[in-house]
Amino acid sequence: MKCGHCGTENAEGNRFCSNCGEPLAVRCASCGETVPAGSKFCPTCGARVAAAATAPSTAAPASQPFGAPPPPAAAPTYSPSSGARYYTPSTPYGQAAPYPSAMPPAPSAPPPPSYGGISSAPATGASTVSWAGGPSATIPPYAQPLPVYKGVWPRFFAMLLDGVILGVPLSILMMVVFRDQMEAMQYGNTGAIMGPYMLMMLISLAYSLLLEANGGTLGKTILGMKIVDAQGNKPGLGKSIVRNLLRIVDAIPGFYLVGVIAVASSATKQRIGDKVAGTYVVAK
Repeated sequence: MKCGHCGTENAEGNRFCSNCGEPLAVRCASCGETVPAGSKFCPTCGARVAAAATAPSTAAPASQPFGAPPPPAAAPTYSPSSGARYYTPSTPYGQAAPYPSAMPPAPSAPPPPSYGGISSAPATGASTVSWAGGPSATIPPYAQPLPVYKGVWPRFFAMLLDGVILGVPLSILMMVVFRDQMEAMQYGNTGAIMGPYMLMMLISLAYSLLLEANGGTLGKTILGMKIVDAQGNKPGLGKSIVRNLLRIVDAIPGFYLVGVIAVASSATKQRIGDKVAGTYVVAK
Protein backbone atom coordinates (compact mmCIF):
# COMPACT_ATOMS: atom_id res chain seq x y z
CA MET A 1 0.00 0.00 0.00
CA LYS A 2 1.42 3.38 -1.05
CA CYS A 3 1.77 6.20 1.52
CA GLY A 4 -0.14 9.28 0.41
CA HIS A 5 2.32 11.54 2.31
CA CYS A 6 5.76 10.44 1.17
CA GLY A 7 4.90 7.90 -1.57
CA THR A 8 6.66 4.99 0.06
CA GLU A 9 5.24 1.58 -0.81
CA ASN A 10 4.31 -0.31 2.36
CA ALA A 11 3.38 -3.93 2.92
CA GLU A 12 -0.29 -4.91 2.81
CA GLY A 13 -1.87 -4.62 6.29
CA ASN A 14 0.43 -1.86 7.58
CA ARG A 15 -1.55 0.88 9.33
CA PHE A 16 1.33 3.37 9.42
CA CYS A 17 4.02 4.32 6.92
CA SER A 18 7.33 2.64 7.64
CA ASN A 19 9.16 5.77 6.44
CA CYS A 20 7.31 8.81 7.80
CA GLY A 21 4.92 7.19 10.30
CA GLU A 22 1.79 8.75 8.79
CA PRO A 23 -1.45 6.70 8.95
CA LEU A 24 -2.10 4.68 5.78
CA ALA A 25 -5.43 4.17 4.00
CA VAL A 26 -7.79 1.63 5.58
CA ARG A 27 -10.40 -0.66 4.12
CA CYS A 28 -14.12 -0.18 4.77
CA ALA A 29 -15.58 -2.93 6.91
CA SER A 30 -18.89 -2.74 4.98
CA CYS A 31 -17.90 -2.77 1.31
CA GLY A 32 -14.18 -3.53 1.39
CA GLU A 33 -13.18 -0.45 -0.63
CA THR A 34 -10.05 1.49 0.20
CA VAL A 35 -10.69 4.58 2.29
CA PRO A 36 -8.13 7.42 2.09
CA ALA A 37 -6.18 8.20 5.19
CA GLY A 38 -7.90 10.66 7.48
CA SER A 39 -11.43 9.96 6.14
CA LYS A 40 -14.08 9.16 8.69
CA PHE A 41 -16.65 7.79 6.17
CA CYS A 42 -16.28 5.41 3.23
CA PRO A 43 -16.64 7.34 -0.08
CA THR A 44 -18.34 4.32 -1.69
CA CYS A 45 -20.97 3.17 0.84
CA GLY A 46 -20.88 6.04 3.35
CA ALA A 47 -20.29 3.71 6.30
CA ARG A 48 -18.40 5.16 9.25
CA VAL A 49 -14.82 4.03 9.31
CA ALA A 50 -13.09 3.22 12.59
CA ALA A 51 -10.67 5.95 13.62
CA ALA A 52 -7.13 5.17 12.73
CA ALA A 53 -4.81 4.64 15.63
CA THR A 54 -2.42 7.35 16.49
CA ALA A 55 1.02 6.75 15.16
CA PRO A 56 3.58 5.82 17.73
CA SER A 57 5.96 8.61 18.61
CA THR A 58 9.32 8.15 17.00
CA ALA A 59 10.91 11.12 18.75
CA ALA A 60 13.89 10.19 20.86
CA PRO A 61 13.50 10.81 24.56
CA ALA A 62 15.23 13.83 25.98
CA SER A 63 18.69 12.92 27.16
CA GLN A 64 19.41 13.09 30.93
CA PRO A 65 22.16 15.63 31.71
CA PHE A 66 25.34 13.97 32.85
CA GLY A 67 25.56 13.84 36.64
CA ALA A 68 21.99 15.00 37.21
CA PRO A 69 20.03 12.99 39.81
CA PRO A 70 17.36 10.68 38.45
CA PRO A 71 13.80 11.98 38.58
CA PRO A 72 12.09 11.25 41.90
CA ALA A 73 9.96 8.19 42.00
CA ALA A 74 6.36 8.44 42.96
CA ALA A 75 5.88 8.30 46.73
CA PRO A 76 4.42 5.04 47.96
CA THR A 77 0.85 5.16 49.07
CA TYR A 78 -0.10 5.30 52.74
CA SER A 79 -2.56 2.78 54.01
CA PRO A 80 -4.07 3.71 57.44
CA SER A 81 -5.55 0.26 57.71
CA SER A 82 -2.14 -1.35 57.78
CA GLY A 83 -1.71 -0.50 61.50
CA ALA A 84 2.06 -0.32 61.07
CA ARG A 85 4.01 1.39 63.85
CA TYR A 86 7.06 2.31 61.77
CA TYR A 87 7.88 3.31 58.18
CA THR A 88 6.90 0.67 55.65
CA PRO A 89 6.79 0.71 51.81
CA SER A 90 3.10 1.61 52.09
CA THR A 91 3.89 4.68 54.23
CA PRO A 92 5.39 7.88 52.73
CA TYR A 93 8.90 8.48 54.02
CA GLY A 94 8.93 10.84 56.97
CA GLN A 95 5.28 10.21 57.88
CA ALA A 96 4.73 7.96 60.87
CA ALA A 97 2.09 5.31 60.51
CA PRO A 98 -0.62 5.20 63.21
CA TYR A 99 -0.27 3.01 66.24
CA PRO A 100 -2.56 0.03 66.34
CA SER A 101 -5.59 0.36 68.58
CA ALA A 102 -4.56 -2.61 70.68
CA MET A 103 -1.02 -2.23 72.00
CA PRO A 104 0.90 -5.22 73.36
CA PRO A 105 1.27 -5.26 77.17
CA ALA A 106 4.36 -3.56 78.56
CA PRO A 107 7.03 -5.88 79.94
CA SER A 108 6.95 -6.30 83.69
CA ALA A 109 9.59 -4.44 85.69
CA PRO A 110 12.50 -6.51 87.00
CA PRO A 111 12.50 -7.29 90.73
CA PRO A 112 14.26 -4.68 92.92
CA PRO A 113 17.87 -5.42 93.84
CA SER A 114 18.55 -7.02 97.18
CA TYR A 115 20.41 -4.99 99.78
CA GLY A 116 21.23 -7.99 101.91
CA GLY A 117 21.04 -7.51 105.66
CA ILE A 118 21.94 -3.82 105.67
CA SER A 119 19.93 -2.18 108.41
CA SER A 120 20.74 1.34 107.25
CA ALA A 121 18.57 1.06 104.25
CA PRO A 122 16.55 4.11 102.89
CA ALA A 123 13.38 5.12 104.82
CA THR A 124 10.21 6.12 103.03
CA GLY A 125 9.80 7.61 99.61
CA ALA A 126 12.17 7.45 96.67
CA SER A 127 14.64 9.96 95.34
CA THR A 128 16.52 10.29 92.07
CA VAL A 129 20.31 10.31 92.31
CA SER A 130 23.09 10.11 89.73
CA TRP A 131 25.26 7.04 90.12
CA ALA A 132 28.91 7.34 89.12
CA GLY A 133 29.40 6.44 85.49
CA GLY A 134 25.73 5.95 84.74
CA PRO A 135 22.45 7.76 84.21
CA SER A 136 20.18 8.86 87.00
CA ALA A 137 18.54 6.01 88.89
CA THR A 138 15.80 5.78 91.47
CA ILE A 139 16.56 4.67 95.03
CA PRO A 140 14.10 1.98 96.09
CA PRO A 141 11.55 3.17 98.66
CA TYR A 142 12.58 0.47 101.12
CA ALA A 143 16.17 1.77 101.43
CA GLN A 144 17.11 4.17 104.25
CA PRO A 145 19.77 6.90 104.28
CA LEU A 146 22.66 6.56 106.67
CA PRO A 147 21.96 8.18 110.07
CA VAL A 148 23.62 11.45 111.08
CA TYR A 149 25.09 11.00 114.56
CA LYS A 150 25.06 13.96 116.92
CA GLY A 151 28.27 14.86 118.73
CA VAL A 152 29.32 16.79 121.82
CA TRP A 153 28.07 20.31 121.06
CA PRO A 154 24.54 19.50 119.86
CA ARG A 155 24.03 17.27 122.90
CA PHE A 156 25.47 19.95 125.21
CA PHE A 157 23.02 22.57 123.97
CA ALA A 158 20.16 20.09 124.28
CA MET A 159 21.16 19.49 127.91
CA LEU A 160 21.19 23.24 128.61
CA LEU A 161 17.74 23.58 127.05
CA ASP A 162 16.43 20.69 129.18
CA GLY A 163 17.89 22.40 132.25
CA VAL A 164 15.89 25.53 131.48
CA ILE A 165 12.69 23.62 130.69
CA LEU A 166 12.91 21.56 133.88
CA GLY A 167 14.69 24.01 136.18
CA VAL A 168 12.24 26.90 135.96
CA PRO A 169 9.14 25.01 137.19
CA LEU A 170 11.19 23.18 139.85
CA SER A 171 12.53 26.47 141.19
CA ILE A 172 9.01 27.84 141.43
CA LEU A 173 7.96 24.64 143.23
CA MET A 174 10.77 25.02 145.76
CA MET A 175 9.96 28.65 146.49
CA VAL A 176 6.19 28.12 146.87
CA VAL A 177 5.74 24.63 148.31
CA PHE A 178 8.99 24.33 150.29
CA ARG A 179 9.31 27.91 151.45
CA ASP A 180 9.71 26.95 155.12
CA GLN A 181 12.52 24.50 154.35
CA MET A 182 14.30 27.15 152.31
CA GLU A 183 14.12 29.60 155.25
CA ALA A 184 15.37 26.94 157.71
CA MET A 185 18.39 26.28 155.45
CA GLN A 186 19.25 29.99 155.63
CA TYR A 187 19.51 29.66 159.45
CA GLY A 188 21.94 26.74 159.19
CA ASN A 189 19.47 23.83 159.21
CA THR A 190 20.81 22.07 156.08
CA GLY A 191 18.93 18.85 156.86
CA ALA A 192 15.60 20.56 156.24
CA ILE A 193 16.31 20.84 152.54
CA MET A 194 17.24 17.16 151.97
CA GLY A 195 13.64 16.11 151.42
CA PRO A 196 12.85 18.74 148.77
CA TYR A 197 16.25 18.14 147.13
CA MET A 198 15.60 14.37 146.79
CA LEU A 199 12.18 15.12 145.32
CA MET A 200 13.76 17.37 142.69
CA MET A 201 16.27 14.62 141.79
CA LEU A 202 13.48 12.06 141.39
CA ILE A 203 11.48 14.43 139.15
CA SER A 204 14.58 15.06 136.98
CA LEU A 205 15.30 11.33 136.69
CA ALA A 206 11.70 10.54 135.78
CA TYR A 207 11.81 13.30 133.15
CA SER A 208 14.88 11.75 131.51
CA LEU A 209 13.77 8.10 131.83
CA LEU A 210 10.27 8.50 130.43
CA LEU A 211 11.01 10.95 127.62
CA GLU A 212 14.19 9.22 126.44
CA ALA A 213 12.37 5.88 126.42
CA ASN A 214 9.98 7.50 123.94
CA GLY A 215 12.75 8.88 121.72
CA GLY A 216 14.26 11.93 123.43
CA THR A 217 13.81 14.77 125.88
CA LEU A 218 12.17 18.07 124.97
CA GLY A 219 15.57 19.71 124.44
CA LYS A 220 16.70 17.05 121.97
CA THR A 221 13.35 17.15 120.16
CA ILE A 222 13.44 20.93 119.78
CA LEU A 223 17.00 20.80 118.39
CA GLY A 224 16.12 18.07 115.88
CA MET A 225 17.58 15.02 117.61
CA LYS A 226 16.24 11.67 118.75
CA ILE A 227 17.45 8.58 120.60
CA VAL A 228 17.14 5.25 118.79
CA ASP A 229 18.30 1.65 119.17
CA ALA A 230 20.32 -0.34 116.61
CA GLN A 231 17.20 -0.93 114.50
CA GLY A 232 16.24 2.75 114.44
CA ASN A 233 13.32 2.31 116.85
CA LYS A 234 12.55 4.05 120.13
CA PRO A 235 14.83 2.62 122.80
CA GLY A 236 12.13 1.77 125.33
CA LEU A 237 12.22 2.01 129.10
CA GLY A 238 14.86 -0.71 129.67
CA LYS A 239 17.54 0.89 127.50
CA SER A 240 16.61 4.32 128.86
CA ILE A 241 17.24 3.14 132.44
CA VAL A 242 20.67 1.73 131.51
CA ARG A 243 21.89 4.84 129.68
CA ASN A 244 20.67 7.16 132.48
CA LEU A 245 22.18 5.12 135.34
CA LEU A 246 25.54 5.14 133.55
CA ARG A 247 25.54 8.93 133.51
CA ILE A 248 27.41 8.53 136.81
CA VAL A 249 30.33 6.97 134.89
CA ASP A 250 30.15 9.49 132.05
CA ALA A 251 30.15 12.39 134.52
CA ILE A 252 33.38 11.52 136.32
CA PRO A 253 35.62 13.17 137.31
CA GLY A 254 33.42 16.19 136.54
CA PHE A 255 31.77 18.11 133.72
CA TYR A 256 30.98 14.82 131.93
CA LEU A 257 34.67 14.48 131.01
CA VAL A 258 34.52 10.71 130.36
CA GLY A 259 31.35 11.12 128.32
CA VAL A 260 32.82 13.95 126.25
CA ILE A 261 35.95 11.91 125.44
CA ALA A 262 33.86 8.86 124.57
CA VAL A 263 31.57 10.82 122.23
CA ALA A 264 34.43 12.69 120.54
CA SER A 265 36.44 9.50 119.91
CA SER A 266 33.50 7.38 118.73
CA ALA A 267 32.57 7.10 115.04
CA THR A 268 28.93 6.73 116.13
CA LYS A 269 29.17 9.50 118.79
CA GLN A 270 28.25 7.23 121.72
CA ARG A 271 29.04 7.90 125.34
CA ILE A 272 29.57 5.01 127.79
CA GLY A 273 25.87 4.80 128.62
CA ASP A 274 24.97 4.63 124.92
CA LYS A 275 27.45 1.87 124.18
CA VAL A 276 26.24 -0.30 127.05
CA ALA A 277 22.53 0.32 126.29
CA GLY A 278 22.98 0.06 122.51
CA THR A 279 21.50 3.48 121.80
CA TYR A 280 22.40 6.31 119.44
CA VAL A 281 21.66 10.04 119.32
CA VAL A 282 20.91 10.91 115.68
CA ALA A 283 19.28 13.63 113.62
CA LYS A 284 15.51 13.35 113.18
